[in-house]
Amino acid sequence: SLHPGETLDLTLYWQSINAMETDWSIFVHLQDSAGTLVSQRDTYPGMGLLLTSGMQPGRTFADRYVLHVPATAYAPTELRLNIGLYDYSTGQRLRNTDGIDSVQLAILELNAQPGNYTNPQKINFQNRIELVGYEIDRRVLAPGQRLNLTLYWRGLRQLKRDYTVFTQLR
Repeated sequence: SLHPGETLDLTLYWQSINAMETDWSIFVHLQDSAGTLVSQRDTYPGMGLLLTSGMQPGRTFADRYVLHVPATAYAPTELRLNIGLYDYSTGQRLRNTDGIDSVQLAILELNAQPGNYTNPQKINFQNRIELVGYEIDRRVLAPGQRLNLTLYWRGLRQLKRDYTVFTQLR
């Protein structure tokens, strides 16, 4: 399990079965229950130093990946850990023997940070006011549906004027 703001350290062990002509990139993705890509690491093997076209069949190597979960990631939710290979120049994914272009290695829990607010945050606006949490009533919307958003604020000092809060849905 993880919390927003933490990192996942992962070591994968890869073995070349056959000689390859293509230099494949590796992707490691954390995707939440709403289908949002929360964190990703895309690289050539060997931290970018190993070309798959130069690998000898039967050779095994360990590769380390660090995925940072943003402090603003929505929690609680489940994160799917998916991996795969793709051709960087075309985006074409390498399929496994079952015809699947990625493998789900695990499901991780993304737990909310402890605190008094749902999805606690510490987003400081010029030492005047701080967003300390937020809550939404749904993660997936259909056209025409309404989203209810609650923002939790903390005043950091006396404000000399009124401010308008705006949100954007992208």
